[in-house]
Amino acid sequence: MRAPWSPPRAPLRGAPRNRLSRTSWLASLLPAVVLLACASGKEASFEISVAAPVMLGQCAVEPPTYGGRPVCARIRLCAPQADLSCEPIEIAPMGDAHGAGDLEETLLYPLQGGSRDISIDVRDGSRGAVRIEMELFDEGGVRLAEGSLTTDQVVDEGRVAMRLFPVNAWSCAGSLGTQAPPPRGLHASLRLDNGHVLVLGGVAGEQIPIDSPTMGPPLQRDVVVYEPGPDRFARVTVANDSGDAQEGEGFGRAFFSAFVVGEESGEYRIRVIGGVRAPDERAAVLFDALHASSAYGTPILPSPDMSIAPSVDLLYEPRAKVLRIVPLAPSPTAAPMAGVALSDGLAPCGRALVPGFAAIDAARRLMLDRRYVWIPSGAACATPGPGMLGAARLGATATGVDAREDVVLVWGGNVDEMATGDEATESANRAMHAGEILWRMGTTFVGSDELPLPTVFHTATRIRSAPGATPAERVLIAGGYVVGLPSRGGLRTELNLASPSLSVLRIERMLPLGFSVSAEPVSTGSHAATALHSATVIAESTDGTLVLLAGGAAGALGESLNGLAAAGVVRDRGPGMAGYEAIAGMGIARWGHAATLLGRAEDLLPYRRVLVTGGLVRRESAPTLRSVEAAEILALDVSPTRASERVFCDMPEPDDAATPPPPPTDGAIPPPPPLDAGPLPSDSGPRPSDGGMAGGG
Repeated sequence: MRAPWSPPRAPLRGAPRNRLSRTSWLASLLPAVVLLACASGKEASFEISVAAPVMLGQCAVEPPTYGGRPVCARIRLCAPQADLSCEPIEIAPMGDAHGAGDLEETLLYPLQGGSRDISIDVRDGSRGAVRIEMELFDEGGVRLAEGSLTTDQVVDEGRVAMRLFPVNAWSCAGSLGTQAPPPRGLHASLRLDNGHVLVLGGVAGEQIPIDSPTMGPPLQRDVVVYEPGPDRFARVTVANDSGDAQEGEGFGRAFFSAFVVGEESGEYRIRVIGGVRAPDERAAVLFDALHASSAYGTPILPSPDMSIAPSVDLLYEPRAKVLRIVPLAPSPTAAPMAGVALSDGLAPCGRALVPGFAAIDAARRLMLDRRYVWIPSGAACATPGPGMLGAARLGATATGVDAREDVVLVWGGNVDEMATGDEATESANRAMHAGEILWRMGTTFVGSDELPLPTVFHTATRIRSAPGATPAERVLIAGGYVVGLPSRGGLRTELNLASPSLSVLRIERMLPLGFSVSAEPVSTGSHAATALHSATVIAESTDGTLVLLAGGAAGALGESLNGLAAAGVVRDRGPGMAGYEAIAGMGIARWGHAATLLGRAEDLLPYRRVLVTGGLVRRESAPTLRSVEAAEILALDVSPTRASERVFCDMPEPDDAATPPPPPTDGAIPPPPPLDAGPLPSDSGPRPSDGGMAGGG
C-alpha cells in the first residue's frame, strides 16, 4: 500500500520564475510532458512541452480541445519504496523566498505566461527512482488530464518524457517504435506485477472472409509488451524450448486461456491452457456471420487445418524481453482442449478449468468435453480433484464466487446433451441447465424460468457485496448470444442477443447441500447488447464494484459480427442497486479485443486507466473482417470531484507582453463530464498517496 495522501496546503501564491501565457498549447489535450532537471544539488528545472496527438495506424480517436483556457497543474514527486509505498519528496517553486519549512509535498502551479518552464526546488536526497504525478485542472477546478511516471532519470540524466491522458475520454495508445503494434484479435493480454502488459496470441488478417467454409485468418505469432510509464510497446523475442516443431517461430494460437502463475528470480511464469493452432500461414479458425455453417450455429468455427494445441508454460524475462515456451508436465488437463473457460482465481486453493471442445470428428462436428479440473495455486492446498460437468458446454464462462470454499459458477454455453426431439421439453431443459455450480461436493445445476436464458460469448464478472448485505455472492452477466434449440444434430445460437442485456445472478449457500440462485434487475439505461465484448473490473471496494463494458459484436441477421464502439460502466452498490452509465465510445468499433486494467482494482485511486488491444472489425465495403492494430487507453475518473472538493490555484495576470489568443474557432468542446453517480470508492476511506494518479512504469 502507498503512503497516505496529504491534501495540498493553501494555493502557492509566490510568483514562479517563469509563467505560461494563455496560449493554445492545450488545444489537443494529448501532450507529452518533457521534464528537465539539474544533474545534482537541490534545484530541478522542469520544462513542459506539447507534442502532437498519437495517431498511429487505424487509431482515429479525436482528442478533446480546450482552446486557450488557462489551466493549473498539480505536481507531486515521491520516492518508491520496497513495500510499494511512495515517500513524498518535498518541492517548492524555484526562486520563491522560502525556508526549509516552506517545502510542499504537492505543488499547485498555474500555467500562464510566455514560457513553457516550470521550475521547482527538490528536497535533498531525491536521487534515485522518482515517481512524478501530474493533474491538470481548469479555472473552475475541473480535472482535465492526468499522467504519472516512475523513472530514475530525473536527477541522473535530467530529462524524461511523460504523457498526459484526457479524463473520461479515449486516447490512442503509444507506438511500437515508429509503428503501431501488430494487429490481432481473439488474443490474450496479461498484466504483470511490474505493471507491464504482455499481449500474445490471436489471429490476424486484412481481408478475412465472414462466410467461407475453408478460408480464414492466420495466427498472429508476434508477442509484444506494453509499458505504461513511457506509454509504448516493445517487441518480445520468443524462444521455443518445448520441442514442439509445429509451434514454429513465435507463439501462435487462439481460443486459449492464460494466467500468470507468479514471479521467481526476475522471471514470470505464465500458464497457457490449450487453444487451437494451424501450421504456417494456414487458418486456425473460420467466421460465419450468418451462423449457418455449423450444427452449433456459432459465428466462430474451427478450420479444417486446425489442431488443438497442448498446454505449455511461458517464461518471460522482462529485462531482456525474452519469452521461452517450455513443456508443461504434468499437464493440468486430462486431454487437449480449446475454448476453455478459466475461473478468476478467487478460490483459495486453485482455479477451475472448464473444458470447451476436445476434438472434431470426420464431419467437422465439435466433440465437447465434460471433464473439468482444478489447477492448484500452492502445494499446501487441498485442491479438489477432477470432476464431470453435468452437461458439456461450448462458450461458457467460469467465475469464482466464494473465497472461503472453492465454488465456481459456470454459466451458459452450447449444451449438447439436452436434445430430446420435443421442443417444449428442449426449451425447459435449456432453462433448467442454464448453468451449474462447481464445488467440493461435485456439481449442481442452476436455472429456471426466472433466470436469464443461457448465452454464449457473454461475460460473467463477480461483483463485491456491500457491507451489511445478506451473505451472498453476485455475478454480473452481460450480453452474449442466446443459446438456441437443437438444429441438425446439435445446439445452435439464435440470431439475437440476450434480453435483458444485463442481469445480476445472486448465489446463496443453502446448508447443508445446495445453492439458491436468483436474478436481480439492472437498470440497463442505454446499454446495447453485444457479444464478444470486454468486461473489466476497474474499481472495487466495500461500497461496491465498477465494471467497464467496451465494444462487442452485434448479432442480428445481416449485422452479425458488426462491431460496436460503445462503452459504459455498470456501477453496483448492492442488491437491486446496479445501473449502467454510458461513457465516451472507443475510436474503433471492435470486438474480440482484450481489455486490461493498468493498476489494481482494489487501490483507492480516483483514476483508472484501461488498455484495449486488438480486436476485429467488419469492413463496410466488403463482406470481410480485418484485425485491429491500434490500441486505445481510457483514463476514467471513478470518483467524480464535487464542487466543494475541487482544486483551485491562483491564476496570475498574463504578462504584459503576452497577447491573449483569439477565441478558439476549431470546434472546441468542453471538458468531458465526470460520471454523474456518487463517488466510488467511499469518501470516508483513506486518500491515495499520489494525488489521484494511476498507472506508471
